[in-house]
Amino acid sequence: MFGLSRRLAVVIASVVILGGASYAFLAALNGLPTGTHAGAGQVSVSGYTVSNVAYTYNASNPDSIDQVAFQLDDDAGVVHLQLVGGGAWYACTKDAVATAGAVAPATVWDCDTTVGTQATVTAQDEIDIVAHT
Repeated sequence: MFGLSRRLAVVIASVVILGGASYAFLAALNGLPTGTHAGAGQVSVSGYTVSNVAYTYNASNPDSIDQVAFQLDDDAGVVHLQLVGGGAWYACTKDAVATAGAVAPATVWDCDTTVGTQATVTAQDEIDIVAHT
């Protein structure tokens, strides 16, 4: 009375098999690609030691600072200098000749303080150097 026909049993079995295969396929697509990583970690940051700070003043106006040079105790990729709190940041370039004469791994940097806002002695209230690799 409640018997299933052979044909209906085959259809039900096919639906169950296809549904399971589809679910497995979609679950595989939902995962992360092989070789990916995720996580969090900490590392201490020691900073740089700055030394040998030297100013070059403008010959016609001694209040104007034309360049600031200094040495870092290690190499850096990007270096910027600020002489007035909240003021302009000046890009610095590595002085290859002076760096070659320094004790490795120290590097010497020159910052042109005439670009944009001219740095002046009377306005200078700090010296901030930001450096990173």
